[in-house]
Amino acid sequence: MHNIQTRNIFVFSAIGSLGLILLALTICFPLSFYGLLPLFVIAATVLITFGSLRYGIYGPLYFLMILIPYSQSVTIFNITGREVNVGMHTTVVCLIILIMIIVKRFRIPIIKEPPTSVLFLLGLWTFLTIVVAIISRSGLSISNSIVTWIRWIQFIPIVYFITSFDIDTKYIKNFVKIFIWLGIITAFWGIIEVATHTDLEARAFRGAVTFTRPLFRELDLASSFGDNGFYRGSANYNVSGAFMVIVTFITLPFLRTRVFFNTRIISFLLILLLLVGIAVTKSRSSVLAFIGGIAFYAYSYSAKKFLNVMFAFLVVVIVFFTFFSNYWLGPMIIDTIDKLPDAMSIVKLGEPWNSSMGFNMNVYGAAMRWVAIKEAFRIFLDSPIFGVGFFGFSSASILGTSENFYMQFLSETGIIGFGLLMMYFYYVWDKTKTKFLKGSFEDNYQIGFRSVFIVFLIVNFTGTLMYDTRIWGLLLILSAIQIYNVKKHKFIDIK
Repeated sequence: MHNIQTRNIFVFSAIGSLGLILLALTICFPLSFYGLLPLFVIAATVLITFGSLRYGIYGPLYFLMILIPYSQSVTIFNITGREVNVGMHTTVVCLIILIMIIVKRFRIPIIKEPPTSVLFLLGLWTFLTIVVAIISRSGLSISNSIVTWIRWIQFIPIVYFITSFDIDTKYIKNFVKIFIWLGIITAFWGIIEVATHTDLEARAFRGAVTFTRPLFRELDLASSFGDNGFYRGSANYNVSGAFMVIVTFITLPFLRTRVFFNTRIISFLLILLLLVGIAVTKSRSSVLAFIGGIAFYAYSYSAKKFLNVMFAFLVVVIVFFTFFSNYWLGPMIIDTIDKLPDAMSIVKLGEPWNSSMGFNMNVYGAAMRWVAIKEAFRIFLDSPIFGVGFFGFSSASILGTSENFYMQFLSETGIIGFGLLMMYFYYVWDKTKTKFLKGSFEDNYQIGFRSVFIVFLIVNFTGTLMYDTRIWGLLLILSAIQIYNVKKHKFIDIK
């Protein structure tokens, strides 16, 4: 690997600092930039990316890891009244690809890892389904599908770089450290928001990132704010909850060691992560994912007495507030079960929800899921090979989503696309059965990733989170780290 020379560190630091200052100005004074705001955000992103080269050619990857959950897209221009957006992490991905190609002097290794090969095939097939849908004039929204497809496949080259190039293990450890710290910082910020209901309207702006906000806050200057503090505006609370559960399970195995943090401190922070990520978001899918992940973890791995006591305490707290507190999920679950049959009858009639129906939107949404899944299966039967085109479900149905990623992906990309996705999942899961040295970084990461993989699968049974860059991107990056650990372990064994 080519190291950045010491005499250039100051130059890169200066470039990165300039980018941070520019980004801070756009965060604090967004309205002062008027129509040039998107260009300044992109410029700041480019400067920070090049500045991160002071940490070597993998410095930009650290910046990307931060951007995956936090970044937004910025509107560059309009075409026939439609906004054309560029994601901050898309900009960084393009720069990383360019930097890696130049540094490696255009010597690109052959893809050897089956999961990565399947990902490239999946990317090609999903694009082919869009082309077929356009040719058949299926009514597909071309711009929606193409833009979503670009965002969806942009992390595949990053997976390739991580799994194909020779990387020092310390860089992989840094990725995990950054990810854990992101979760911890987010949890603390969320607690402050819930306690103080801080209004960030003056610092929030549409389409551009603000690192001072809580995770996934998607605010509009013209939005009317709700009363739930932590996740206001148009935030996807299911994405937020899923992220917090994922961070929790990646962190959990490291409680047994002092690889990253002091055990007592991290134990306290872990509890905060659970309380904020699972409870405050009021995400039922995240609660189910946590239950499934913790059950798998407890079944698969023995824990010290301290962890057993902590688990018992957390289970009691979560169960109590889930079923006996008006603030948490208990009333929502009971009300949904009680009124679901009536809601399903109304949904089948195609009537939109209104307050006079006698049940809330949560009940209506649960009923909608059942109807939407049936609709996705019907669409699949109409076009079982190519589907209706990637991200084209709404063009074939009056429903915007099937509320189940697997059924929607099946209806959009056909049996081949769905088969490639399942093959990728199989290959990744097969990589989690390696026998590492007990207590090593690789062993702890594998333990956590196995539970995280279960979480990824569960949250997409009741939603389509895998289309979201923040969830799909995290799955690809975390999977790439696991694949790298396995590859490195086998190489060491051979040596």
